Amino acid sequence: MPRDPTSADEFVGETIISQNSMNPISLRDLKSNDPIQVALQGAFRERGYFLEIKRGYGLRNLSLAAKRLYRFRPISNEELALAFLATTKPDVAKYRRAKLFDDDLYNEVFSDDMTVHDYLFAHYLLRGVLHSYRGRRGQYHSTSIQDFKPHARLHALFVLASAIQDGSREDAAATCERVVAAAENDCDAFVDSLRRPADNAFEICYRAFVAENGQKRVTAPNFFIRESSRTRVVRLMRADRRKMSKSLRPFWRL
Repeated sequence: MPRDPTSADEFVGETIISQNSMNPISLRDLKSNDPIQVALQGAFRERGYFLEIKRGYGLRNLSLAAKRLYRFRPISNEELALAFLATTKPDVAKYRRAKLFDDDLYNEVFSDDMTVHDYLFAHYLLRGVLHSYRGRRGQYHSTSIQDFKPHARLHALFVLASAIQDGSREDAAATCERVVAAAENDCDAFVDSLRRPADNAFEICYRAFVAENGQKRVTAPNFFIRESSRTRVVRLMRADRRKMSKSLRPFWRL
């Protein structure tokens, strides 16, 4: 009796997971056989990106001819998961960044409802945040508040993503598409246009940390893994909406 191809594929995937469970292998590698990951990798390929979904299977493993299919720099699904989750739950993304492929978070981040644009929106905004971070890395260091900025990067991404979605005249899906198109067209100009908004985002995070620190004397690593950090940041975002909107004007002109 012929096998049902779908059932056969599921059987192969389940068998690989069962075999790999006996070896010291990461959850991310185990999930590489998930149909969602395979489909996502194909969707990214069609857009000119190599999506790495398993450790050790990167762009360097491809032939020269195959590499020519990819116009943009490679991305890992781990990076996508971190950036995407941070746009809504930066404290969870920071606290559980080593657990992104656990079933509960995995099912929240990767689903059939998400599109390539949803993930690339977060990816490119994170690049803008990191561009700002590297440019002014020592801005907030002092004897009393050490290592603030490295711990605030995901929250700064959250602020930036929220400000762009709130300030857009289009729906969320169209906004994501517009942002990705601008980044793909000229990534250097894109990240430069986000320098000032990202700086403002870090400033909001800093003020949220100082407010919490003044009451409870918490360290930056401990503050940014708390849900209260997101609550304080949201409160300050609303108060600074006009300032952030003004800083985003060059971005909207791209």
